[in-house]
Amino acid sequence: MKYLGIYILVILVSVEFVSTQCTDGTCDCHCTCCRFCTYPRDSYCEFCQAGWGGTINNRCQRKKLTYKATATSSSTSGINFARNAVDEDPKTYALTKSEKNPLLTITLSNIFTIRWIYLILQEDSYTTFFVFIKNSTLTDATLCNFFYATRIKNTRNIICTETLTGDQIVITTNSTLGRLVVFETQVYECAQGTYGDLCDRECRNCVDNRCHGYTGVCERGCKIGWQGENCDILCNLNCKNSKCDRYTGFCTEGCKPDWYGETCDKQCPSQCETSCDRSLGCTNCQIGYNGPNCNPCDGNTYGKNCSLTCQNCDDCNNVNGCGVCRNGFHGDLCNLVCPKQCRNYICSRQSGDCVDGCKDGYAGIKCETRCEDSCATCSPNDLCISCLNGRFGTNCEYRCPGTCGGSKTCDKNSGVCSECNPGTFGPNCTQQCSNKCLPGIPSVCDRNGTCTSGCVDGWFGPQCDTQCPIENCKKCNSSDFSCEICNIGYYLDNVREIRKCVKCPSRYVSCNSDLRCTECIPQFTGYQCENECTINCVDDLFKCEY
Repeated sequence: MKYLGIYILVILVSVEFVSTQCTDGTCDCHCTCCRFCTYPRDSYCEFCQAGWGGTINNRCQRKKLTYKATATSSSTSGINFARNAVDEDPKTYALTKSEKNPLLTITLSNIFTIRWIYLILQEDSYTTFFVFIKNSTLTDATLCNFFYATRIKNTRNIICTETLTGDQIVITTNSTLGRLVVFETQVYECAQGTYGDLCDRECRNCVDNRCHGYTGVCERGCKIGWQGENCDILCNLNCKNSKCDRYTGFCTEGCKPDWYGETCDKQCPSQCETSCDRSLGCTNCQIGYNGPNCNPCDGNTYGKNCSLTCQNCDDCNNVNGCGVCRNGFHGDLCNLVCPKQCRNYICSRQSGDCVDGCKDGYAGIKCETRCEDSCATCSPNDLCISCLNGRFGTNCEYRCPGTCGGSKTCDKNSGVCSECNPGTFGPNCTQQCSNKCLPGIPSVCDRNGTCTSGCVDGWFGPQCDTQCPIENCKKCNSSDFSCEICNIGYYLDNVREIRKCVKCPSRYVSCNSDLRCTECIPQFTGYQCENECTINCVDDLFKCEY
């Protein structure tokens, strides 16, 4: 016993549950004063009862299966009986005599599945320890695992090499003459409804609140509305009766109304005429919609199940098809061709009648009647309404005068030219504008021969065809033929009854009606050019220069 160490052995098992349980957040109490303490009810757990552990927060739900279990040893030294290894007192211990392969056997109350082990013991150095699991009704024991003493004090976590079942734990050594000292053996089991190292986690959603004490995996399935190994995932709220498969989430009884899919996570579209198929979605969409989600028809499709295709239109409606036909087509489906003689290829959607009239040479509501050769448009009774360019007459039987200008057209009834060539006028544009007209744009005279820009000097009248009777007159009055403005070098004599243009005096270049000089010959100045200019004279009044 020269080198000693103290260790803890804990055996975690998957077992039948003990009678105590936690249900819906309320756990049976395993505290020292569950009924007798005066503390408030939510804080009355101070210590765990003997045989129980875990945490006081959930009232000590970890049961010690080895507490006061039956314990026997190969021999006993003094008062250190085998039962000291299961009394929860780390000060007492089970001690064998010095012998070959000493052993300690702890018999549990039932058959358990054992996973791993901890214990409190003393180790002799260079000693090999063996832990066996045995069924008391059978002869053979199965090795859980073994370990070597390597330190004076060392913590062991013994994991069985395979999952074992039994009701006895056998601890022994390979010594030829040695003792086995075990202070305490501990095996734990969680109360029904709890799991984890401290049994402080609840398996609330498991059937009967039963789950694996270490992993929390529900052993009898999930309560209604839950899924997953630990039953900690809600079934889709749209599952009928809230029931779904534990592992796949598949709604086992179908979906609530208006939902579909394996997990009922897809909503049946409002455009569905009937309820959705669980797997296929909607199979009967309203007109203009298609697919499991009843999406609107796309592209140029429309109608029931989007089975129809729009033709000859740019605004295909998913329900009704074509809204407006392209030019050149008509009909409910825009599949009919407008008459080719329609002007601009436009016709009525319903009737096919030409909306903008007919092309030149055709008549009728559908422009099916061909006009006479010279007609541009005509009535259904073959009367010409308008003529082709260059024709006139009731049936457009005459040609417009060749003197017509512009588009060479003329009035349908009178044959009067619609437009004349520049420099001509008259109904048939056969007359020449007066050569006394001043130049104009686009013509020197209009259709009546009136000069558009006025007359040259000495002529007057609308057509500039009347010469002024007063000699040297630049502008005559058209009403009384009197002179209004004289030519340069002449002045208007206002003294006589007949106003005449009189030549200015010899020194005048030009003068006004008062014989006042408006311009003198060189070297003279003054109102009547009577003063001779001096050299370098600048006169403000007469502006004489020399």
